[in-house]
Amino acid sequence: MRILFVNDMKVYGGAEQVVNALVKFMQEHGHVADLFVPPTADRDSNIPLFIKRLDNFKPDLLHLHNIARIGEFVVIEAEKRGIPIIQTVHDYWLVCKQRDYYDWKKGQVCTAKNWDGCNKCENVLCALSEPPILFPIYRDIRLVTVSNFMRQVLIGFGYDPKNISVVHNGLDLSVWHP
Repeated sequence: MRILFVNDMKVYGGAEQVVNALVKFMQEHGHVADLFVPPTADRDSNIPLFIKRLDNFKPDLLHLHNIARIGEFVVIEAEKRGIPIIQTVHDYWLVCKQRDYYDWKKGQVCTAKNWDGCNKCENVLCALSEPPILFPIYRDIRLVTVSNFMRQVLIGFGYDPKNISVVHNGLDLSVWHP
């Protein structure tokens, strides 16, 4: 299978470690896997580069991770081409413009359980007046969350529970020692 992974960055934090490990794992198990990382934070300049990668790589599956730097365009373009999509959700970008689902003024995890709660959000950057453009686009995409809590938040915001699985991030015991 030809799998194109998409992530905002190549090396940075936990999500990047997960995506790099998955690419390597898939390659070691006989799949043709590659990673597309947008070279800039400018969405408009990343779009033609992504289209070129799709044209050249011709994936059977698109596995998204953090994609805020390129945005929902990758989903729209893959759907136009009939490429199945799965997204591992590492943060709350699908429900919170701040991506962290955290109430910084109160110093606690956000308590919004649906779009109405976001309308009352006091955090200037994440207040949503209506569901983001992503919601209708993501309605039928297979989502993988890294925690049960994250899954429940997405369900509360209207994402279909049948399309959400939980796969906890593991530890590489060859490099991490308690």
